[in-house]
Amino acid sequence: MSAEELKKRLSKEPFAEAIVYLQENLKVYKSPIEKQRCLTHVTVLISQAIIDHFSGVEFASKKSKLTLDADTLINLCVFVLLKAQCAEIYGHLKLANQFATNQIRNSKLGYVSSTIEVSIEQILTLEED
Repeated sequence: MSAEELKKRLSKEPFAEAIVYLQENLKVYKSPIEKQRCLTHVTVLISQAIIDHFSGVEFASKKSKLTLDADTLINLCVFVLLKAQCAEIYGHLKLANQFATNQIRNSKLGYVSSTIEVSIEQILTLEED
């Protein structure tokens, strides 16, 4: 990778696509399942941003896989939620969870809901410096 390409990658706003998607779509979707799918898509965009950022980098070659563990995903969700400034995110999440079936709770949608909920709790306990 050339220095020019590296400079270009580093100048991009991290996770911009996920932030914009959340800002533009969470309010648009009305049903609980649509809201959960929206939040799930945000986590997909976060993962894709990482893959895109590291594509072509030697240590992230096909031989080694980039992994996104739960703790890292929570931290990245905190970042995206703060940047998106969705003040009513907790209400959207509560609505989605209130009508979720056990099947949804035990699926990827449920995992994402739990991850977003933990991320919101982290945000609520942050202290200003």
